[in-house]
Amino acid sequence: MASSEAGRLLTERHRQAQLQVRARALRDYVRLWPIWEGDEDSFAQMVAASLVIVRGYSALSATLAGSYFTSYRLAEGVRGEAVPRLAGPIDEGKVTAGLIVTGRDAVAGALDAGRPADEARETALVRTSGSITRQVLNGGRETVLRSVVEDKEALGWGRVTDGDPCAFCAMLAGRGPVYEEDTVDFEAHDECGCGAEPVYFRDAPWPGRAREFHDMYDEALMQARQDGTMATGTSNNLLNTFRRHYDRQRAAQR
Repeated sequence: MASSEAGRLLTERHRQAQLQVRARALRDYVRLWPIWEGDEDSFAQMVAASLVIVRGYSALSATLAGSYFTSYRLAEGVRGEAVPRLAGPIDEGKVTAGLIVTGRDAVAGALDAGRPADEARETALVRTSGSITRQVLNGGRETVLRSVVEDKEALGWGRVTDGDPCAFCAMLAGRGPVYEEDTVDFEAHDECGCGAEPVYFRDAPWPGRAREFHDMYDEALMQARQDGTMATGTSNNLLNTFRRHYDRQRAAQR
């Protein structure tokens, strides 16, 4: 996606900046976690405090993304000007639902299964932290996507991963650019640290290892068809086929 070295560096610096936002948000979230003492009232208090954290850091994520969009556009030598479109307010219902599923309900389920209370709460802290991460960084991701849609010179956007993403993120990155006519919401899982990079030139290099993931996906499907391990072409089957191949490649490189 970046046709210039300056653009590539800006994307990497932006990715690192977003990870710093995530780290700060999680630091504050861990501090408020003890508010929840296991009952409904204290859980509601914890959720209310969490909303404040997500609201603030999501806005920071969006602001950083807006600055990145402007700088990246300039570095790529794109003609004209485009005003970045910051993400809207957080969806408090989604944030709350995420905390309920990964926190309150997860602890209840673990206790019903006979797991120790301390272990259940520790697992819930990890899972809710992942949910918080997703909602915070959505501010930056949504900002880039909104800005791309409003930019007449932009063709679309591409997924930016870290150097060792999960199979789901690697597969999506390997699909290459998402052009405006096909633009959909950014698919992010809990704990996801992926971002988006604007696309202005169709022949620009894909970010990071995206081309490698693309070739790996094609290879995985070809092998699966040859050995008969992929009977259908459903989305889950395709992902599982790629995940098995991807995990073998990662293990071989370690």
